[in-house]
Amino acid sequence: MTSANTTAPAAVRFAPSPTGALHAGGARTALFNYLFRLKFGGRYILRIEDTDRERNVSGAEEGLRRDLEWLGLHFDESEWSGGPAAPYRQSLRRERHIAAAGRLLASGAAFRCCCPPERLEGLRREAASQSLPPRYDRRCLHSHDDAEAAHNEGVPTVVRLLTPRERILRFDDLFRGAVEFSGAHLDDPIIVRSDGSPTTLLAGVVDDAEMGVTHILRGEEWIFSTPYQMLIFEALGYPPPRWGHLSLLLGDDGAKLSKRTPGLTVSEMRTAGILPEAINRYLAGLGRETIGVGSGWTLDDLAGDFVPERYRSGGTVFSLAALRAESGRLLRWLPPEEIARRMTGWRGFVPPTDSLNEVTELAREEAETLEDVQIWFERIFQDPNPDSVFAGIADGEAGLKALKRSLESVPTWDLLSIESALKEALQLSGGKAKDFYHPVRLALTGVSQGPKLARLIQIIGRESTLRRLDSAGQLIRAADRTPAG
Repeated sequence: MTSANTTAPAAVRFAPSPTGALHAGGARTALFNYLFRLKFGGRYILRIEDTDRERNVSGAEEGLRRDLEWLGLHFDESEWSGGPAAPYRQSLRRERHIAAAGRLLASGAAFRCCCPPERLEGLRREAASQSLPPRYDRRCLHSHDDAEAAHNEGVPTVVRLLTPRERILRFDDLFRGAVEFSGAHLDDPIIVRSDGSPTTLLAGVVDDAEMGVTHILRGEEWIFSTPYQMLIFEALGYPPPRWGHLSLLLGDDGAKLSKRTPGLTVSEMRTAGILPEAINRYLAGLGRETIGVGSGWTLDDLAGDFVPERYRSGGTVFSLAALRAESGRLLRWLPPEEIARRMTGWRGFVPPTDSLNEVTELAREEAETLEDVQIWFERIFQDPNPDSVFAGIADGEAGLKALKRSLESVPTWDLLSIESALKEALQLSGGKAKDFYHPVRLALTGVSQGPKLARLIQIIGRESTLRRLDSAGQLIRAADRTPAG
């Protein structure tokens, strides 16, 4: 496979359509282009491909900008920052696209088609009945004068790219090596619609060429567009870029990842408290021949470990559980004060003024997201809800009493003294360890698992710990006095 490196500076682009929120697949494409730019130098361009007006969603561009900036993916040129190849909005470049279509028509690389929709639908049905892919039969190519006359008379016509059926089109994919397409299996795709608007197939080539894009990294679903774009580049006399097609993202069930699956947009991940560095690191590791990436978390670290040839073709599983686990590893790597800084103001969270770093350090032991950290703050600083958490401790009163007595006699509230009190209380309760620790954790936090118990008790504090143990014991006694039935 040919190396991705170049002697001249590279130029890459991310070209999303404003049709919805940025999801995992789009974020991965944006990230890989950014890492390529960091690795090999050059320019990173953001182009908004908004020519499909019926699918454009209000507010999508603002959300896209917010998500990309939050991920740390900054562009050298964009609609928002400007640049020498402006405008960076595809709908504002329409005259350039139409002019290119005119050159394709004049050279014979494209032709007009005036076939009505019902005829085209008939061709699709006929192909389907023979289990063949739909393909235009070139009726208007063979009656060129009639199609031109119809166009001049105002009959709705489209412009189609003429594909050479006898050619084999080959290119060296950055991620998957040699790829080839037989012209015998290609269609004559529409490059200008009947309303005069260019399709993305044509517009993308013209914009990439005029913006000086040298490498196109995109999702695998676009690979079937590549032979057509190769032909357009060639017919217009533009130097072709290098293409690289990222493997398809699959769900845990092995099916193509659906944009409708909850939790897959960057905004949802951010709301759930998943850290941006974890998202970038997880996405950068997907599809590699060897699992994972290097030891760093920054974008510079990821770029240093970015080698296109290390990625494989074929479906790659995207798992929210694995992403959350990555975020949890990052939480345990970041300094507690950095986590506390990120927590401040997150979803309106107001951290306590006392023991902030200590509580953060404890909370992150069991946390995978900022939301998990916030929950542990609540468990530490708020008494558990008696209506929902004490149902499983009916047999734990002896242990709760023993621990309360042991902790009351602790002279100093330090970790060593608390650990000694726990051991003493376990012996006094006369039960098994699990029968002792389970009710204690429920009484203190409302959940049966969590960080190291002695450290948890130390941070909760003497007064709150004794009060919660006493409240749990009272609930048990009250339940025992309640008549059955």
